[in-house]
Amino acid sequence: MRKAFLCHSSKDKGYVEVVARRLGRARVIFDSMYFDPGVDFREAIQAGLDESRVFVYLVSRESLNSVWCKYEVNNAEYRKLTESLRHCLCIIIDRTVSYGDLPQWLQRSRVVVQTRPSLAVRDIQHALFTTALAGETHPFVGRQTESADFARALAVPTLSPPHVLIITGLDGIGRRSYLARVVYDNLALTLGPHFFMDDTRDLTDIYLWALDETSEFGTRAELAEESRLFAGLHQDEQVREIVARLKIMCEGRSLPCFVDQGGLLEHSGNYRGDIAALVDAFTADHNDGYLAFIHSRKPFTRDFKYADAIFQQRVPPLERHDAALLLAQLLSKRERSASVQSVGAIADHLGGYAPAIYFAATYISEYGIDALRHDSNTLVDFKAKRFLRLISELRLRDIDWQIAQYLAAEQLLPLEAIAVALNQSPDEIAVSLRQLIDHNLVVLIDDKYGISSPIREALHRVKGDLPSEVYGAICRNLTREFWPSTGAAPTVEIVDATLHAVAMSGSKAFDSYHDLVRVSTIHRLAQESYRRRDWRSAYEYAKRAESLAPERQAIHHIKFKALVQLEDWQAANDVLAVLRQRRDRGAFYLEGFMLRRRRKYEGACKAFKAAIEVGDNSFPVRRDYADCLNRVGKNSEALAQIRWILERDADNIFTLDLMCRICIDAGELDEAGRVLGDLERCDVNEQFVHHRRASWLAAKKEFDLAVLAASAACNSGHAPFSAHALRCGILIEVGDFKGAHEQLQYIQDRFGKIVRRDVQVGLRAKLLLRQRKWREAMVVLEGYEEKDSVVHKSLWSRIMSEKSKDASVSLADRKSAAEEAATILSDIHVNEYRIWSEEGLNNDAEMML
Repeated sequence: MRKAFLCHSSKDKGYVEVVARRLGRARVIFDSMYFDPGVDFREAIQAGLDESRVFVYLVSRESLNSVWCKYEVNNAEYRKLTESLRHCLCIIIDRTVSYGDLPQWLQRSRVVVQTRPSLAVRDIQHALFTTALAGETHPFVGRQTESADFARALAVPTLSPPHVLIITGLDGIGRRSYLARVVYDNLALTLGPHFFMDDTRDLTDIYLWALDETSEFGTRAELAEESRLFAGLHQDEQVREIVARLKIMCEGRSLPCFVDQGGLLEHSGNYRGDIAALVDAFTADHNDGYLAFIHSRKPFTRDFKYADAIFQQRVPPLERHDAALLLAQLLSKRERSASVQSVGAIADHLGGYAPAIYFAATYISEYGIDALRHDSNTLVDFKAKRFLRLISELRLRDIDWQIAQYLAAEQLLPLEAIAVALNQSPDEIAVSLRQLIDHNLVVLIDDKYGISSPIREALHRVKGDLPSEVYGAICRNLTREFWPSTGAAPTVEIVDATLHAVAMSGSKAFDSYHDLVRVSTIHRLAQESYRRRDWRSAYEYAKRAESLAPERQAIHHIKFKALVQLEDWQAANDVLAVLRQRRDRGAFYLEGFMLRRRRKYEGACKAFKAAIEVGDNSFPVRRDYADCLNRVGKNSEALAQIRWILERDADNIFTLDLMCRICIDAGELDEAGRVLGDLERCDVNEQFVHHRRASWLAAKKEFDLAVLAASAACNSGHAPFSAHALRCGILIEVGDFKGAHEQLQYIQDRFGKIVRRDVQVGLRAKLLLRQRKWREAMVVLEGYEEKDSVVHKSLWSRIMSEKSKDASVSLADRKSAAEEAATILSDIHVNEYRIWSEEGLNNDAEMML
């Protein structure tokens, strides 16, 4: 691990101890941490400098006059000349010291004035990571028009010049890189620190982040007390405390930046009330500081008190020329040559979308530019912003994938924390991070690492979660290193990472960390449990979060959905009644969610339509509405909803799977085959594709091939009930009655008799009917609960049809049975394939969302 040597006067010990503690033992050479008692200081200094790559001179009047500091500075100069010391940083911590007071050779190094130790840490971290991960930054091209507009907006003389900067654009389009460049060029500001705001976070989280960035203390007890006291303040007081901290950040020529991940804006596009109050308070006194926001959608700002102090700008995709230039620079960085014509031809397929350009460069590095030019499927994927298949084919080591999986489940973590969590050396982690950054999987923000947002979900789909036992080890590692019973408090990132590891390990024992648990922590764990289909844990976490923040609607939503999945209908209805009373717009979707789960599709359609009419255009609303429209036979309307989603999220495998099913039901088998091809490219884990291919082949009556596909689905390792039910239905179609009977027994043994009881009853009745055992089928069908459903009516009509052909039955009874069968079939008007293979037998994955 590259270390920083902290040169300082003993009279500045208080300042330096804060810096050293925050950086950690693994990254600093600091006398009280490094020099053993009784050791010759000169030898210890020489050894420390030899082990360091960054020399940090903490400059005060005392350190300039210190004999020991002069000795360290002279030895550092020699090592800088021999290049064994890579970087020098002077931090002036005493405002009576001027630039000219520094030794002449250090005047050529980077010099900053920073009287707050917590902010000095960021400068040292930057120097360390610049040394450890040299060459990691991406080139910046284009944006000339936007840059000029930005400069003009700041140059216009007004009574209240812009001090809140809002940048919008697609995730991954380069919003942060653009903002960093223009604020540095026009305002001499450094972008950051960043706060990522999702819907679990509140003002307490913002305050703790700001405190972590600006505070000069930090014991665990102090941090817990700060959190408790802040939570007890009125919102106006909370806002004032946060604004005071933001202004401290701004003093160091920093630009604090909020990145919206679904927690800053209301559905209407207006800022959340507490965030709007924060912006108004920040702009109220026309201070010299600046504040930035980054969004994927345009927010409304007309209602702010100081709307003229806000500048808003959209960052579009790169122009074709700039996209080609960026691709050429990336290839040059990877030492790959390509003609201008070839680069231009590839750029035509990338749509100016930066992640597509980076991934194209990665593909070319791996396989060559000619391979990409002739790979039409990959070019289509790039244009549609699909990266699943490429990610799955990356040639990475196991440790690289483990780091990527770990970071995909976290926000941002420093290198040292990643190394501790995964029990690896910092040097090994640095090598992996360099590789992951080069592949555009990992981004560096505020000297911390996270997964690039456009591919976070794609990476999760490709690799999934780390095993629970790995998270158990992560929890132990983080606790041992960062959670001493006394002393320095862990950073907010470490707190969240530790508690997340506790939950992912399968434990709910937070007693050791209770003093730093926040509402957002529990809320996030409820979300995470729900995503992993651990409905019981999701409900328990949501209930606990609700007790801490009963006003937070999103927590009630998780609680409601978990209750629906647990089929506790009465409790779910009670929650829904509360949400309706509060006039929660989400109540319409949640009502549809429950009705759909209870297979009341007509009512669910009405609820989903109402949700859209009140402005809820989320993907789950559209997707579930499409499913219910399909199930009531309105396939053209269902496809319209699906296409709306795919225009915005082309590689959503849940949506592609549903679209394929709808096309099959509508008899559009050619279109279903095309969509199946898209699903195959995106479903790299083969979660749905085999099951849906089996459905498609069965619809084409290619039952022998359908059996193979259905068997592949059942053997995939994550086959849902529906996959096994479909295989059973197809085995019946091909006349493999023994195999169908064994499959039914397997379903009963694995899922139990009560899981999708009607499906199991229907399959058993179908098997008996195909063996001409209509009397036995009639007895079995008595156990079918939803007797008004299409499936029950269809099966009953088949029983009557078989009865009408049985010579052992009287002519009168046979005639009556034939008439009854005909009447039923004329009522239900559904195609035969849907009756026997899909309707009622299919519990697709999106039903579980």
